[in-house]
Order: sequence, then C-alpha cells, then structure tokens
Amino acid sequence: MEKIDAHLHLVRDLASYKGIGRSNALGNGEVIWDDGFKTRLFPAGWGADSFRMDQALQVLAQNDVSKAVLLQGSLYGFQNYYSWQAAKKHPDRFIAAFSVDPFADGAMKIVDRHVRDLGFRTMKLEISQGGGLMGYHEEFRLDADPRWEEIFEYIARYPGFVVAIDYGDAGQKSHQPEAIAHLAQRYPQLDFVVCHLSFPKPGKLAELASELRLLSRFDNIACDLAALQDIAQETNYPYPFC
Repeated sequence: MEKIDAHLHLVRDLASYKGIGRSNALGNGEVIWDDGFKTRLFPAGWGADSFRMDQALQVLAQNDVSKAVLLQGSLYGFQNYYSWQAAKKHPDRFIAAFSVDPFADGAMKIVDRHVRDLGFRTMKLEISQGGGLMGYHEEFRLDADPRWEEIFEYIARYPGFVVAIDYGDAGQKSHQPEAIAHLAQRYPQLDFVVCHLSFPKPGKLAELASELRLLSRFDNIACDLAALQDIAQETNYPYPFC
C-alpha cells in the first residue's frame, strides 16, 4: 500500500511567530520563544535549525513514504516559496500549499500571486489560537469574516481547490467545526481538510464523535491524522489512545 504524508512542514529558514512572540534557534532542533518558553521543533537528526527538502526526502525514503503534502504554519513561519521550489523540483514527491495572513494589507495580492502566477491549488489556514493567526489577531469567524470571504470567493473560481484548516483544540476560540461545515455547504466546488482529526483529547471522545458526525455529512470534507500522539501527549508506541 502506498504511503502518503498528508501533513509535512519544510523549513528553509525559521521565521516563527505566534501568541508568545518569535522563536530564536538554539541549535539541535530546539528554539526559545520571546516569552522564554523553550521547545524542540525538529527531531534529533532532522536538522539543527531547519528541515529542508533533501532532509525531507531522506526521511520519506527511510519510512517508505512515496509523497508528501507541504503545509504551512506560524510555528515555523510561512515557507510558501521554498515549498513551491521543492514541489517544482520534485513534482512526483511533493505538492505544496501556501498560507496568507488575511489581516495583511496586501493579502489578496498575495493570494493572486500564489494561485494565478505560481499555480498553487492548495491553501493552508493556520488559524489556531495556540499556534496560528488567532493567537496574534483579534477573534474572527472563518465563515463570517469579510476578509476570509474575499479569499474564498477568489479560490472558488478554481474547482477542486483544497483548503486545509488547523483550528486548534476545543479549548481554543479558533476551534470552529461548525464554520467548516458552513463553508463546505457554501462552496461545494472546494475540498476541505480538517487537520489533526479535529484535535481529539483523552476523555473527550464524545465531543469528537459529535464533530465527526457533523463533518461527515459533507463529501467535500476530509481529515488528516497528523500529530495525534503529540496532541494526546502520548510518548510510547503504539500510542494506545490514538
């Protein structure tokens, strides 16, 4: 059976930004944020302060993974152009998504360049409060904000366009499964991917079941399974909760 990694991040140069500020590389895959929080962003051996396409190809080969979808996130800083370069150089191994901050003055110019000029057909929305847009912008509804509506109306002109959404866990104001359902109904020509299986937590499986029942009503919504063991804080294989 062919293995495809649906959620991979390339990082040419760290440009992280989220609610606790910017990250500063410490080497050995570790960073320190502006508020003093230290964490590891790259597994040992994957890169001291980056994770580039050649390293990614090695990891894919070592794990018998044939292809990967390159997503973006504030945790690393948007790597739009580098992901495009990787997909251009290895079209049989990578497909790239781009991200945009809708609060930027030039947001629609950015969208137009990536879709019309560079040919992207996948967009990643990193809106989570913990690690994305809603951690450093005012609260918004994904299905009721005019900035997002302008973007959705634009990409809806490209049937089959894929939108991947990381909206954080149920404790975050960014957690909006109902908004994804509304968008899927409003834009049947778009395909939506809810990242991280809607962020399931131990003891919260009833809530997960309710959300999945809602999302499964729509043929144009799917989920990826990325980082479930990290979300559940499981450290030992075979990760029984996951």
